[in-house]
Amino acid sequence: MAERFSFRVALIGSGRLGTQLAMALEKGGHRIAEIFNPSQKSAEKLAYNLYSSQLVNSLDFSDSDCNFFIIAVPDEAIEQVATEIVLPDEAIIVHTSGATPMSILEVTAAENFGVLWPLQSFSRGATISFSQLPVIIEGANDYTLEILNRVVASIGAEPVFMEEEERKNLHVAAVFASNFTNFMLRSAERVLEKDDISLDILKPLVVETIRKAFEIGPENAQTGPAAREDFTTIDAQTLLLADDESLQRMYRMISQEIIDSKYESDV
Repeated sequence: MAERFSFRVALIGSGRLGTQLAMALEKGGHRIAEIFNPSQKSAEKLAYNLYSSQLVNSLDFSDSDCNFFIIAVPDEAIEQVATEIVLPDEAIIVHTSGATPMSILEVTAAENFGVLWPLQSFSRGATISFSQLPVIIEGANDYTLEILNRVVASIGAEPVFMEEEERKNLHVAAVFASNFTNFMLRSAERVLEKDDISLDILKPLVVETIRKAFEIGPENAQTGPAAREDFTTIDAQTLLLADDESLQRMYRMISQEIIDSKYESDV
């Protein structure tokens, strides 16, 4: 029987992403042995839901028997953690950011370092399935890359290798596709709130819009007054938003972008 592939993991950061990743790694046969997080309450909550995890209050892991270290903190905090952390010999260390260079981990003096970025949004209270989820990986060397491939596969996700510039561009695309889409839904909710209408009424429309975008392409799926250059409707709806200057400005700007994009695609 083949030896089971597993790591003793030290997790730095127990926020939304770190929590979900820790749970998935434990299910995949790894042990989350140590957790560091400035918020003791957050770390305690995660440790309670894991098999056997110890909370640590220092980034000095020189005496740790962990061999896989994950930095799952906000992007702006990665450099500070990388600067302060002390690793045991032959440790592998990764960060989980889509927008941060892998080279930021060079300061750790680890030979084996990389990026492990799940291409998903993580919200409080929502459990994420890692099954077939794309996880973008990058490694400082072939050994690290092979380890990251195996770690990602062990949690049922799909490892996807990308160079740094590709990963950064993908992150920008993800902001448009996810963060901006969610903000548009919140904007729609603000419009509906004036008449006490639930956002749920738009769910079938939104689901069908996304389905068509992936089936026939966003450009072919685009509909609405701006796509038809129906300026009468555009002007009327702009007036309806007169009591909310930010929504009105956004409506005008995006409508114009949709109109302009039609002619750019014809060039």
